Amino acid sequence: MKQKSIEELIRSMQGTEAERTLALRSIYANAELRDKVENWVLGHGGSREEAQENFQDALVIFDRNVRSNKYEGTGTWEGYFFGIARFCWFERRRRLKPATTELLPVHLDKKAESFEVQFMEEERKEVLRQALENMGGRCKEILTLYKSGISYQEMAEHLGMSSAEMAKKECYRCRQRFREYLLQRPDLLKYLKDDSTDD
Repeated sequence: MKQKSIEELIRSMQGTEAERTLALRSIYANAELRDKVENWVLGHGGSREEAQENFQDALVIFDRNVRSNKYEGTGTWEGYFFGIARFCWFERRRRLKPATTELLPVHLDKKAESFEVQFMEEERKEVLRQALENMGGRCKEILTLYKSGISYQEMAEHLGMSSAEMAKKECYRCRQRFREYLLQRPDLLKYLKDDSTDD
């Protein structure tokens, strides 16, 4: 099947429902891209079934980003799609990571303290998540990607930027904005820095 150019793909996906459906089918039928995503997931601890689900998750996000003009058309759309697929896998692994750890004898001595520490850590994560939500827009997306641990090159591909250096600069700018936001909210800053509760 002849692959669409970036311009053709964007035009189709932003066109009529019939055009969009055909464009999505052509992406889904792209064996080379599917194999690339599958091999990457298999190489990072996933199964073939998980790779297929991950491809579908990436397709949903890719479709949404193209139709909402988040994809700027720089680089190849396949590279952009692959960046989304990798991000989806990082997020899936993060969500599936067990929230509890194996109970060892050393844990028994900590009694309720370990539960309190774990609870406070969860609370801290929720405060951080809400603070990120308040950033909104592109900075929220950039900081979420940064937090997932992907490289600047992968971030650039995911966001449709021209280079890793550009992604690094944007990430730095957003981190500065986030710091300024926290500095204006000393209550949040104190809570995030506090490692223990007051007696």
